[in-house]
Amino acid sequence: MCIRDRIKEMLVSYARKLRRFDILEADFNADANDAFHKIFEKLRREQGYPNSRDVIREFEEWLKVRLKSKG
Repeated sequence: MCIRDRIKEMLVSYARKLRRFDILEADFNADANDAFHKIFEKLRREQGYPNSRDVIREFEEWLKVRLKSKG
């Protein structure tokens, strides 16, 4: 499974668990995609080609912060 698939799966899981289906809407997905690219690029500069576990971990951190701030 590729990184993007795992991130989409994570978004669906959080939406179901938190009953926050706005997570699946276009605006949130656009922000999530932007965050993914920023995280990937930051890790690419630091590591070369980033480890997928690092990308997923940092994305989940971003997601938790974002959900708290937009609660």
